Amino acid sequence: MPALKATALYRVYNPNNGEHLYTKNLNEVISLTKVGWNYEGVNSQQPATGNWQCGLSAL
Repeated sequence: MPALKATALYRVYNPNNGEHLYTKNLNEVISLTKVGWNYEGVNSQQPATGNWQCGLSAL
């Protein structure tokens, strides 16, 4: 079975309002840290492709 390609899910924190943001976009992380957000690292590795809703059903 071939290895799945994954991409990092980054986490940043806004100390002014307590909000966390999760993003796969490293440029967004860089921009936010320049305006005061704190970089908290890679939260997890996410599939680079595929249906993230697999196995979920509508309410």
